[in-house]
Amino acid sequence: MSGSVQFRKRPAGQVEERLTQTVDLDDYHKIRKREANEDWVLLCEELAENDWKYAEEQFALKRVATARYFFSAALGAFMVAGYGLTDLTEEKLKLYRRQVDCAKKFAELGPNSFVPVKIPYKDYHMDGWLVTPRTMKPDHPIVIMIPGATAFKDSFIRGMDGWLMSGVSVLLMDGPGQGTTRYFNNGYLEVEVEKAYSKMVDFIKNDGRFGKIIIYGGSTGGYYVVRAAATDKRIDMCLINGGSYYPTEILDYSMEYRHKFAVLYNVSDDEMDAIFPRMNLKGFAENLECPLLVLHGGADPIFKVESAKKIYDVAKSKDKTFVAFPGAWHCCAGEGSKAVRLTMDWLAEHTR
Repeated sequence: MSGSVQFRKRPAGQVEERLTQTVDLDDYHKIRKREANEDWVLLCEELAENDWKYAEEQFALKRVATARYFFSAALGAFMVAGYGLTDLTEEKLKLYRRQVDCAKKFAELGPNSFVPVKIPYKDYHMDGWLVTPRTMKPDHPIVIMIPGATAFKDSFIRGMDGWLMSGVSVLLMDGPGQGTTRYFNNGYLEVEVEKAYSKMVDFIKNDGRFGKIIIYGGSTGGYYVVRAAATDKRIDMCLINGGSYYPTEILDYSMEYRHKFAVLYNVSDDEMDAIFPRMNLKGFAENLECPLLVLHGGADPIFKVESAKKIYDVAKSKDKTFVAFPGAWHCCAGEGSKAVRLTMDWLAEHTR
């Protein structure tokens, strides 16, 4: 590419802590070495395709575990490539389809049961995965896992094995405004998103195999799940990693999110300005009664630790825990291993 070309650079939010939790370590070093002189999107796409090719080669040799790992690595690289694009261009949708391809391969080669689900809502359906152990005890607890405004269900799929090892099944969903639900089913984000999550609870109840229902949200998902747990008392526990009482404070971090959210809502940027004031947890966090776990990065510049602490402070839950990891970034990046283990231990203690 000529020197006159304007390279797309690393997008807002892709700091070291987040990047190292998303991509393969070797890919991370290649990105760091090359990103100054190359287009971010094309660079990450190239690495992703190389990982995909290697995964296919290893699968042909019947090296299933290695193939699964590199499908996961490709997923991570496709995901960060897509972060460099906001509008739903053909390039953006192509990258997301490849991300979905990787998630499907990863699921197919795993030890657990990954069943795609479609949950009707309004005039569209929400896409997800029902992830269960091959052999399941009666009244098995299940967690509804909700991603945020940019990291959708396919990016969460790599952590499913750990959740099942901790004794819970997972309903991993793209709700309104997320992933394939938004991109391909025209399921746009809405302020009263909790109504959609009640349909997910209906799905679990109709299945008949599950006991306690937990809901988990990361980043903006941490805001969504509070609305759900406060209004649907069938939800037994609420877990938040990196959420906020006032998620619109993300605009203080980067005004890029004004347009990102407008895309999710399918509105203009000016129309989004009228929606933002309605995005808060007033009257919701105060009505939380179920056991509550709130984790946050002490140095999170996207959602302030004080905003997460407010959820904990005002909740009516008698059983509640708040942990802020000093120095950690958004969604506890930089202390992610501790955050994950604390979550699993807390769940084990509450689902015995």
